[in-house]
This record gives sequence, structure tokens and C-alpha cells, in this order.
Amino acid sequence: MKAYIMIDSPLTKAVEPVLPDYLDPAKRTAMGKQNDLSYERKRLQLQVDLDKHTLPEALKLLQEQQMDIGYICDDLKQVRYFQCYGPGDVFFIGQYNPRRADRGKGAGRSVPPPGVATKTTPLTKCFLCADNVRWQSRGIQLYYQFKVGENTYNILCNPFPFMPTHMTIAAVEHEPQSWQEMTAWKGDKVTRLVQDLYDIALHLPGFVGFYNGVGAGASIEEHFHYQFFKIPSGHGLFPLQQIAGAVEARAKSAAMLADENISTLMIDARDYPLTSFRFRGERSKMIGDVVERLRKWNTMSGDTASANITAIWEGSSLVMYLIPRNRFYSRSPGMSGTVGGLEVLGEFIFCTEEENKLINTQVVDYRYMETILRGVKPPNVERLNVK
Repeated sequence: MKAYIMIDSPLTKAVEPVLPDYLDPAKRTAMGKQNDLSYERKRLQLQVDLDKHTLPEALKLLQEQQMDIGYICDDLKQVRYFQCYGPGDVFFIGQYNPRRADRGKGAGRSVPPPGVATKTTPLTKCFLCADNVRWQSRGIQLYYQFKVGENTYNILCNPFPFMPTHMTIAAVEHEPQSWQEMTAWKGDKVTRLVQDLYDIALHLPGFVGFYNGVGAGASIEEHFHYQFFKIPSGHGLFPLQQIAGAVEARAKSAAMLADENISTLMIDARDYPLTSFRFRGERSKMIGDVVERLRKWNTMSGDTASANITAIWEGSSLVMYLIPRNRFYSRSPGMSGTVGGLEVLGEFIFCTEEENKLINTQVVDYRYMETILRGVKPPNVERLNVK
């Protein structure tokens, strides 16, 4: 596989652990400091061990370690999948995942021990800051650190996954998920989030990676992160991918194109409940096209602009999907959770007993799930394709 950019770990050999840079060292007890050193020693050893493997292998081993030690709370054995077909061959996928309902409770403690706050992480409530991960999980949640270009990320296992090898890939720095700052467009931030999403996915064939914007499924809006998971064996294409293929075939036929791929494909309301864009082609052009479309969406929608952005392999090509969102339309009647990156691809997570009853009585069908997506459709999104 041709790689456009190297993903390197910042740690290539064993490093002697050091104490965190405490905000107030006098408040940290002697045994607390000993616990911190012990945790860091264990984490650094895991880092060295995983550095010997490719990124997909490292993620698999990290999941095995976190499952064995008891941090991952769900082995997905209770998940039930089903399909609901609409007119012709169109369909949606549903999964009933009862353990997913527990994710709001967290998998660790919320009250910090004395003196644990650090100068780089003074806010102890964030679940993605490394200095919080240590004490919140009672020392059992470990992470794998790596670099994408100039940016460093921590890979953390999701304690309540919705797919195999479900990982949160979080920036080391504590910065917001939004690409806006005081409603202002941050072009550098948008370029970074699209580019790094692409470059991480480039090294993870068989995985899906997505960025959930604020109000578009982001569970932690205060800390910049992506979600990645491995596509289960036999899963096949997601419904949005199936629709995109049909729309492209129709467009090629109308334009009498043969083998030429359409670099930017719009899927509108005639074919899918959410207006979506698929991007294909050379890396730099694709990233530039996604960023430009986001810039237009931000100009049109101002501080309500958000999005779901997905990077996924289709055959031998890495493609990206952009689904524009309005940050105030995060939920829809008929589903207890927020509509995020998986739902916009056409796969819905149901987790409550009430939802299970609706599934078993066949109330949840194609039209039911179609209505959920229509409930979060931005009202002015069609204008985004106007030249």
C-alpha cells in the first residue's frame, strides 16, 4: 500500500517515567506520586511493545490488553443486527446494543484524588486528557501515542464500543472539537481535522474513521478527537455507500462517462434523507475540496454550522464523505441517542428497552429510520451545491 505520510510514534525506546507537572505538588501525597510513577512506567512499556507493530496490529493489541484488564465493559456479544428494506434495494441497518445505554455512567471515578491536577490539565472533568485518564480509570486505562505529521494523538479504547476495535483518537492538547472560535472560521483547524482524518485512515484499511462536529454526535465537545472502528467481517457497504454508488452510476450514464471517476459526488434528498457529498481522488485535491465545501457551509450557516466527516476505504481507494449538519439539530424523535457518524452512514444504534420493544414489534422499519435522519437535516443545505 502506498503511503503519503508517515505515522510515527514519538517513543522508540524505553523512557524513564517522570512525575506529572502538578499544579500544586504539595497537595499530592507520597503514595499518590508513587501511583502516578507506576502508571507511567506501565504505559511506557506498553508504548514500546506496540511500537513494534503496524498501526492496525497495535490497535488490535491495545484492545486485547484493555479487554483483559477490564477497562472495556462490553464484548459486543449482546448486539443484534437487522436490516430494513425500502423501495427497491435501498436499506438501513439497525443494531440493538443494550450495553451502550450505560456509557453515560462512565467507566471510572469522577472525584479526583488530592493534588492530581496538572499545569497542562487543570480541568479534571475531561475524559480525554491523559493526566485525567490516569486517575479516572483507577490506573487501568492505557493509551497508545503516535504522531500524524506535526500533530500528536492518543488512541484510547472505548469502554462501551458499538463496533469491534472501537477507538477514540484524541489530540494531546486540550482544544475544542469545534472548528469555530467565537463564531469565527478557523481555516487552519479545518485543514488539520480533514488532513489528519485522511492520513490516519490511510494506515487503517478495513476501518472507518469519522469526525463528529459539535451537535453532530460529538460526545465530548471540549476535546478534539476522532472515532475509528473496524468494520465487522461480512458487514458489507454502509447504506450511504450503496446509494452513492447508484447515484454515480446514474450520473455516468447520463453524461456518457465510462471509467472516469466523479471526484465530487452530491447525494441529495431524492436519494437519501441527508444531503451528502462523496470525495474521491488524489490526496491533496480531495482534502482541499472537503475543506472548501466546509468553508461554504460555514459561510452559509454561521455559528450553526457543523458536520460529520467520514474516511473509509472503497476497494483500493480511500474516499471521504461530508454530511453538513446544524449543531442545534443533534437528536431526532424515535431514537434515544444523538444522530452521529454511524447513523448518517445509515446504521442506527438502539439501546433502550423501549426501543427494543419497537424493534420486536416491527415498528422500527425503513421509514422509521428514514424519518430519524430527516429530523436532523439542515433546512438550507441544498443551496450548498449551487455554484
